[in-house]
Amino acid sequence: MDIKQLNIFLEVCKYKSFYQTSKMLYMTPQGVSKKIKNLENELGIALFERDSKGLRLTQEGDYLYQNSGDLVREYNALMQELANLRGSKTDLINLRVATDMLCTLPSDVLLSFASAYPEIKLMTTEDYEMECENSIFNETADIALTAFPMDTRKFTCFPVIKKQVYLLVYKDHHLASKEQISLNDLNGEKLITMDYKHRSYLSFEQICREKGIHTHIVDMTNSILGLYYKAHNQRGIGFSVEGIVDKLNYPDVRTIPIDIEEYAWNITLITKKGRQISNTTQILIDHILRKCSS
Repeated sequence: MDIKQLNIFLEVCKYKSFYQTSKMLYMTPQGVSKKIKNLENELGIALFERDSKGLRLTQEGDYLYQNSGDLVREYNALMQELANLRGSKTDLINLRVATDMLCTLPSDVLLSFASAYPEIKLMTTEDYEMECENSIFNETADIALTAFPMDTRKFTCFPVIKKQVYLLVYKDHHLASKEQISLNDLNGEKLITMDYKHRSYLSFEQICREKGIHTHIVDMTNSILGLYYKAHNQRGIGFSVEGIVDKLNYPDVRTIPIDIEEYAWNITLITKKGRQISNTTQILIDHILRKCSS
């Protein structure tokens, strides 16, 4: 049993729903369920039962709930103090970056920071958007660079830049002659998207549901480069974003802007709401905002 499991357990107790907890923790419902199941297997007890109102704590689950809250809070406070001590001695910034995000920004955005501030060590880790946000929420990172609408109840947001989304359309596809593609144009079309762990996929699916658009996702990948490759080989429709379309080129694939205002990449720096931003982290924020606005 670890603190992350207990954190998730306490959130499920709060919302009485794997689905609602997954939204608040930026995980999938399956991921939350798996974490709880692993905890139950490790403890050898059932923690929840289902009833008409959702999840209900068992007697053993209620005992764990009543006796784990203080432990988790003390652990989080301890880790915060250690992070403060570490930061004051080494000027270290732990930065999480969502996959493919840096490709859309000026190529020297981090190199120029290292050159301008050699006394600050920048530790950068690339991961899925939701994992980056989860690391900020759980305070295992200082700041994250991610995209799409943020939960401002949990995060302090520093908008960096807005990027246009493009469709990757094979040259012989019937939509390839268009100068711009609307969401209605995609109704019934076969699409290739990022996998379900990417916020871009989840946001697109939500927009389609809200607007009653039916799409058929025939394949997924975990990188934008993979989308180009699959759009080329499968003669289908994939997705890309401004900043990357200028760097990658497949002769048989057209890049066409998609006319969905709410589906633009809103690239954002985030920190945890209520957590004090260190001086070194603020320097990084100012540097990135300045580089991306020039």
